[in-house]
Amino acid sequence: MIFDHVNQNKKDFVINDKVLFCYYQKEDLLKKLPGVVYKMKFVSSRNNKYSSYLNYMDRDEAVRAEHYKEFNFAFDDAKKTDLATYNDYMGRPQAASGLFSLASDNLTEEEVKILKGQFVRAQKNKSLMWQDVISFDNVFLEKYGLYDNQTGKLDDVKLKQAARVAVSDMLEREGMSESAVWSGAIHYNTDNIHIHVAIVEPEPTRPMKMVTIKDGINAGKTYRDYVGNRTKTAGRQSSYERFKSLVLSNIIDNSKKTEAISRLQREVMTSKNISFVGLFAFQTHRDYMNIFRALPNNKRLWRYRNAGIDPVRPQIKEFLDKYIEKNYSKEFKQYNQLLDEQVEYYRDAYGDSRADDYKGNKLYGRDGLYTHLGNELLKEMNNFDNDLKEKYGIKAYGKVDIDNLPKSKSIFAPKQNYSVDRAIKKIFEKTWEEKNREFEAEEFQHELEEEKEGYEI
Repeated sequence: MIFDHVNQNKKDFVINDKVLFCYYQKEDLLKKLPGVVYKMKFVSSRNNKYSSYLNYMDRDEAVRAEHYKEFNFAFDDAKKTDLATYNDYMGRPQAASGLFSLASDNLTEEEVKILKGQFVRAQKNKSLMWQDVISFDNVFLEKYGLYDNQTGKLDDVKLKQAARVAVSDMLEREGMSESAVWSGAIHYNTDNIHIHVAIVEPEPTRPMKMVTIKDGINAGKTYRDYVGNRTKTAGRQSSYERFKSLVLSNIIDNSKKTEAISRLQREVMTSKNISFVGLFAFQTHRDYMNIFRALPNNKRLWRYRNAGIDPVRPQIKEFLDKYIEKNYSKEFKQYNQLLDEQVEYYRDAYGDSRADDYKGNKLYGRDGLYTHLGNELLKEMNNFDNDLKEKYGIKAYGKVDIDNLPKSKSIFAPKQNYSVDRAIKKIFEKTWEEKNREFEAEEFQHELEEEKEGYEI
């Protein structure tokens, strides 16, 4: 493990008692609740709330808002375990929008009648009913330009479209794209606007299983019913995270910022075939050699996140800090600024839990900036070691002992990669409009020749 521990008062990433990075202090922040809360639940066709929803469908908006709690069951678990949270997010709506569906933003009376007929058929065929509720903190909606608290104006077109995208994606993953129908409505309350979606299969396709009744006078009895649980995973996300992230990405366009972060890391600061020593020269060769000496003899351990290099990782990070400061200080400042903005967005959208780890992962995680640069440095050192073995005819398994090589010969010096230099120069000129950096190759070679120990890098 790279991170030995995480300090609870400060979000520090600590390696061997050395703080690598701290991006905020929890004592300076109040616990932040998510801007979006998502819940899903399903009930059997025999459940009273199933029938209540059928009655709800053909009522006008005022009646549907008034009787909202009679048919809503998606937040029942929260109601049982945390009534305050339930009331915060699902307080009685002041109003409700017209029903919408996959194809329409506002169903006509005739369209509602047809859709209700499909729901009635689904109940007769013993289909389950799923309810998905996405509840928004109104302050969050206002911050991101979706709601005006003064006028009460809401960008309901975006919210409806986001619900469509998330529901359609979920149904496709569940194999229900062709069999399911659904209706949705936006409910307005004082603090938390929410989207309510109800889904049924007029002709059920789900597999069946034996279900045991948990509560009431029939507790312990079993019956056969359709499987309501959804697939737990959606690629690298959970099904829950996938649904919520699709809603968010379709109401808030964060793609440009995400793309800028990726481009900064990929195209500039972690360009391929980096020659660390060849790019700048000020004590660098000494630091380079000291890291090489400190690396374990077993070269299989030469990966930045491998526990085998825990003792030397602080040296590597210090070396990389100098490298970044010398070559990419402007880009790194911009990179950190963008990461901080993303942390704020994730804290707004998901609460503290997801935001806590985002920046640390982007810097030190599996695909993080320092991990990538550290692995490139270790790869370069591995090639350096192989060159020495070839030069001296060494066939030993581990790394070369550079302090006990014959003094009559000089250690192979890694050549500066001028094609890489030109590529990086082009990136700077095209993307960042910076002046051409000098790589000081001649100065570097001069310093090597002044080494008193009789070898060169």
